[in-house]
Amino acid sequence: MNGIRRHLFWIYVRKTIYALILGFIGSILGAYFQNQNWREQNELSKLETDRKKAEEIFSELSTLMGDRQYKTIKLLSSYKQGDSLKIRANRESLCLQLEMWGAQKDRLHALVDGYFGKECSDYFMRNIQPRFALSGNLILSKPVDNINRIENILAQIGAHIFILNKKMINAIKEDKIGRFISKSRE
Repeated sequence: MNGIRRHLFWIYVRKTIYALILGFIGSILGAYFQNQNWREQNELSKLETDRKKAEEIFSELSTLMGDRQYKTIKLLSSYKQGDSLKIRANRESLCLQLEMWGAQKDRLHALVDGYFGKECSDYFMRNIQPRFALSGNLILSKPVDNINRIENILAQIGAHIFILNKKMINAIKEDKIGRFISKSRE
């Protein structure tokens, strides 16, 4: 009888040890998978935050560029018509927009660089900002002498705004934004 008890005791001990080992392995695996799931959820949360901010930046910059272009076109049209009242009103409107643009330009440049990368940032500074500056200077200093030149510059600006907007939209669609710019290039 003693032998049976001893045998049953060791069976019980082995089953207990196996259960403890399996429980330990299970808890390690559970913790590992839970940690992986948390990391994935955290990455998705960060991506969603960056996407939302990128969309806000896109909207703000696109609106400002469109507004500046539109107000320049309106003032140019007033000069073509020779309507001094419209010229005065549209000039004031453009000047207000230029003040807002000047106050926002560096911040927007930094945000575009941070959320859309150097390519978009450089495109903005090389292709859009200089043309806006030139068209603004021409229309505020010698508009009548430069109507055709200003129209050409505005047409170029329109094309470049479209390209930049397309680049930013694609970056948002492809999740190549914010802290995920470099990860998407790997």
